[in-house]
Amino acid sequence: MTQDATAAAAAEALGNLKTYTGARVGGRTVMDTLIPFVEALEQSKDFGRAAEAAEDGARSTEGMSAKFGRASYMGESKGEAKAIPMDPGAWAAAVFIKGLAEGLGM
Repeated sequence: MTQDATAAAAAEALGNLKTYTGARVGGRTVMDTLIPFVEALEQSKDFGRAAEAAEDGARSTEGMSAKFGRASYMGESKGEAKAIPMDPGAWAAAVFIKGLAEGLGM
């Protein structure tokens, strides 16, 4: 599969996923990882660079208040002094994508 085909397939999959959720970048969800990954892959056609964008997106969820998903109603207390860690789903997706990139030698 070429980088162009991979980017097109990822964009199609993300588009389909967006029909099931209103979550987007900034919602503290897996979408904070997937959207930057697909956008970078479409622009650069470089899976390794896109994997880095995915990791950056996941890291951006640290300290972010959740707007969607389970984290929006569990685990965050108003006025809680401790730092909010990265979203686990966003981080898991980034680790998966990075592993896939390494496994493919990209």
